[in-house]
Amino acid sequence: MPSLNLLVAAFAMAVSAIGPVLPLLGSLAIALAGSVLPAVAPLLPQLALLNTLALIKSVADLTPMILPLLPPLLQLVTPLLPPLIMLVQSAALLLQGDFLDALATAGRGILDFLVIVDNLGWQLPQGLWNGIQSAAS
Repeated sequence: MPSLNLLVAAFAMAVSAIGPVLPLLGSLAIALAGSVLPAVAPLLPQLALLNTLALIKSVADLTPMILPLLPPLLQLVTPLLPPLIMLVQSAALLLQGDFLDALATAGRGILDFLVIVDNLGWQLPQGLWNGIQSAAS
C-alpha cells in the first residue's frame, strides 16, 4: 500500500517538525495557566452556582409536564418489581453458593416477568383502542 506508507511518512515528518516546539508550548501553557488561574479562581464558585441554579430552574420548568406522566409510569413499572426482586434474590443465592435455589428463583422471576410483559402487551393496545373509542364518542 503506497498510500499508507506515504501517510505514515507524512505523519512522521509532522511529528518531527512539531517535536522541538512542544516544550516551548508546554512552558507557555504553564505560564498562562499560572497567570490566568489565580484571576479566574474566585469566579468559579459563582459560575458553578449559576449552572446549578439554571439546572434547578430547568427541572422546575419541566415538572408540570413530567408530573402527569408519573402515575401511568408507576402503574406500568410497579408490577415488574417483584420479578426484578426475585432476580436480585437469585443473585444473592448464587453468591452464597446455592446454585439450585438461585436457578429456580431466577427461573420463576423470568417467567413472572414474561407473563407481566405479555399482559401489558395486551393491555396497552386495548387501552389505546378504548381511549380512541371514547374520544370518538
